[in-house]
Amino acid sequence: MYGVTRPAPLYRDVRLPDRPDGDPIDEFMLEDGDVLYVPRGHWHVASAVGEQSLHLTIGVNPATGVDLVAWLADQVRADEVFRTDLPRFGPAQERARLAIRLRAKLSELMSSDVVDRFLTDRDAHAPALARVGLPWSATADSIPDDDAALVRFLAPRAVLEHGANTVILLAAGHRLTFAAPAGPVLAALLNGMPWSVKALAESAEPSLDKITVRALLCELNRFGLLAAE
Repeated sequence: MYGVTRPAPLYRDVRLPDRPDGDPIDEFMLEDGDVLYVPRGHWHVASAVGEQSLHLTIGVNPATGVDLVAWLADQVRADEVFRTDLPRFGPAQERARLAIRLRAKLSELMSSDVVDRFLTDRDAHAPALARVGLPWSATADSIPDDDAALVRFLAPRAVLEHGANTVILLAAGHRLTFAAPAGPVLAALLNGMPWSVKALAESAEPSLDKITVRALLCELNRFGLLAAE
């Protein structure tokens, strides 16, 4: 294992990291089944000892400030001042006035909660897991008739927004609004564990009956957010 030659390198960076110089900072042997975490920016060299070896590399891509700025660029499309043509051939004073307006709008967007807003929106658009609960997904009911049957929510980082009388589910790019009593059912599903229809109905009592809970589950299934186990 070697050290860092460029802190926090990016997938699409302005330059490539330099190759490491000198001796490694650590050296060790990995056995069958071992897992090694290599922090971003560190160099490493792996070689088999005495026999052939197979290893699997899994990359993790956390959000960065570059991603936040790209997200802001999409958010400003809703504002007319950002959609207006730039006064390329206008007087310098006109360009300066526009720059002031743009800077003011960007300052509003760059509030102290901008990181939280970005991460929430990123979670709300995380794709749902690909899963088809056959044969029930091919039927009108979409979930089994048996109340002991298990269902699982498929959006890994969904977000719930609670209002006075509503609860909004942000998942896999969908924005679904339900009555507030649906909150306990949705909150239970979001832990990613399988739930029986019976247990979900019990979590909603007495606000929702079993028929309404089943209708809610079918609606989630229709949007590809839920599947029967």
